[in-house]
Amino acid sequence: MIPESDGWLLAAAVLMLALLPCMWGCLRGRSLGQRIIALEQAGIIVVFDLLLMAKGYGFAAFADVALVVAVLNFSGILVLCFLIERWL
Repeated sequence: MIPESDGWLLAAAVLMLALLPCMWGCLRGRSLGQRIIALEQAGIIVVFDLLLMAKGYGFAAFADVALVVAVLNFSGILVLCFLIERWL
């Protein structure tokens, strides 16, 4: 039987595998829009992964880090889109 914390950490490890298609999309996307969407999706996956690790380790600071990453990811993508629109 798997202890409860190991199940959360196993889910976090499996979720990290979902970053591989996002990395592929960031590197090989057909258009700039597809690459930005892949980057945004990677940020969402990282936030969920940090939340799973916070639950698995029982360390609440990971949840705080996940909140900061979520806010910075969203605002960072908005700034990136603004700068790209400016140059196109």
